[in-house]
Amino acid sequence: MQAEKLNKQVELLSGSFTPNEVGDLILKSIDQQINTYKLQNLSNWIHDHNCDQESCMDNIARLQKRKRELQGLISEAKSVGCNLKLSEKIDIKLDQQGLEMAMS
Repeated sequence: MQAEKLNKQVELLSGSFTPNEVGDLILKSIDQQINTYKLQNLSNWIHDHNCDQESCMDNIARLQKRKRELQGLISEAKSVGCNLKLSEKIDIKLDQQGLEMAMS
């Protein structure tokens, strides 16, 4: 399979949503990402108590900050009684570096 065929842009969300719907969609996604990093960090620590935890902790802190910012936006939208427009697209591309490492 050619690498170009693996490169895609996918539209996940598009439209107007209530603040509660945005909370359900986006905040839960962020919570899942935070939990994934926590589990990854725990797994690394179990295998090596001296492992570098900084990368996972930085990612968790970044996601928690983003979550707080979004909670503020959602609260503001609720207070003025308006919906929020979402447009979320993701780019999916083959990680050539990962492929090179797997083949060596």
